[in-house]
Amino acid sequence: MPGQPKTLPIHSVYLRLEKIVPQFGKTQRVLCEYLALLRNEELHTAGLPFESLPVAKWLPRFYECCDIFCTFMKQTLADYLGSDVERAAREMIRTLNTKVESEVKKRIADHKKAFLSKLETERAELVKEAAVT
Repeated sequence: MPGQPKTLPIHSVYLRLEKIVPQFGKTQRVLCEYLALLRNEELHTAGLPFESLPVAKWLPRFYECCDIFCTFMKQTLADYLGSDVERAAREMIRTLNTKVESEVKKRIADHKKAFLSKLETERAELVKEAAVT
């Protein structure tokens, strides 16, 4: 029937959220899609996909997504999770961000070291090539 609501696949919802919710980017979308797949596996197969997934691999980023959505809706993470869980969530998010930042800095340093170890002519060629692209 025309005018009837249609079900929207969840991956389409996440793609739309990525466009309208500031701070919700590809990293968050990919996590949400992955967790939805695990949830569907659990629901439809009675499997236990979360059993082998370490909490540290997904929970901090999940809390980050919750915080992004709460902020977008002008709410706080404490409104959604309660103040005790909110404190733990904020600490996990802080730790995640520190870890990501240090990993990025390490990669930059490694690439800089590799670049500086090249001959001057090769470095000049790489700089020229990078400027073109």
